[in-house]
Amino acid sequence: MLASGDNPNLVLIHGSPGNAQTWKGVADRLEGYRTVVSPSYLDDIDPAVPLPTIDVARTIEATWPAGDPPLVVGHSYGSNVALHIAFGGNVSVGALILLEPVAMRVLVALGRDAQFAPMEAAFTDYLAQVDAKAPDAVTTMVDFWFGRGAFGKMPPPMQDFLRTQTPTNAVNVRASFEERYDAGALKALTMPALVAWGGASPSENHHVAAGVADALGNAELVCIDGATHAMPQTHPAEIAALIEDMANFLRPD
Repeated sequence: MLASGDNPNLVLIHGSPGNAQTWKGVADRLEGYRTVVSPSYLDDIDPAVPLPTIDVARTIEATWPAGDPPLVVGHSYGSNVALHIAFGGNVSVGALILLEPVAMRVLVALGRDAQFAPMEAAFTDYLAQVDAKAPDAVTTMVDFWFGRGAFGKMPPPMQDFLRTQTPTNAVNVRASFEERYDAGALKALTMPALVAWGGASPSENHHVAAGVADALGNAELVCIDGATHAMPQTHPAEIAALIEDMANFLRPD
């Protein structure tokens, strides 16, 4: 947690698998934020116990910064958590930045079943592989969000890390498919929001991002040119710029 400056409070929520270090490159480019909270919410997950997204949201709400409603930035599954915090109403949210959310069931709420169906099929297969303890089950998840063959191109240490994190990631994937979104409740979220997708990401990533942007009451869809699903690590300057732009919008005259 960092404290200083006159900008809005800032809450950063990483994806799955991942931890607070996801945001290092972004945070290093930000100055003057009163409070930056970036909890590593996956540290104590038991892979054998279901963990609904709403429960993750409640865990992060317990670390909520005092003062003005924060600008909340979520990446991947962290964006799903951010959405649940926003419409849960337990804490105040000043604005949202959602980076390639994986809130796939928003597409169902919008009646875009044809876009949702291949996602459901791919991740049903992934979870079946995890249950069967297939050693490279994570390949299915990585190649879906990053493009075919992406896992095989990763450095061996990264591959090994993702393999060890597969059981935890599977908990969050199951939670994503158990989420239920109401179109009216999403449209009622009228705080300023940006939803970003990567220009080098598969089309499915764009479908979800566009669906979330369409569903929210006051959202803009933006593309980060050349980025993939790993945008916090590969494009920290561009993400920091999005945060700065939103902070400028929120800052009182």
